[in-house]
Amino acid sequence: MPLGVNDPGGGGLPFEETTVPLPPGSVLVLYTDGLVEQPGADIEERIDVLARTAAVVLGGTRADPEILDRAADRLITSLITAPADHDDDVTLLLLGVPGRDGPDGANGAGDADR
Repeated sequence: MPLGVNDPGGGGLPFEETTVPLPPGSVLVLYTDGLVEQPGADIEERIDVLARTAAVVLGGTRADPEILDRAADRLITSLITAPADHDDDVTLLLLGVPGRDGPDGANGAGDADR
């Protein structure tokens, strides 16, 4: 259960756990509100920017740490354009789900065999 959802003194909030399978080769993007909140900006619009940018930088991405690191950098710099003025903490975690045949989705054959 997420921290703070059922505060013993506050009555709690309804919470239901859900499991969703992630297809092989997909990338899960987890982030804190500090990445998308910006004074004077609509948070829903900022989440849309995050989703569109993630679709572009992660489209066809393999579960490769170097590629995911570069994608994370691009996502952060796209949303935090003035880091010196940003006073909220930011956490971004990209989790690459290995492909059917391994981390990069390769089937073990050389490129000439594909």
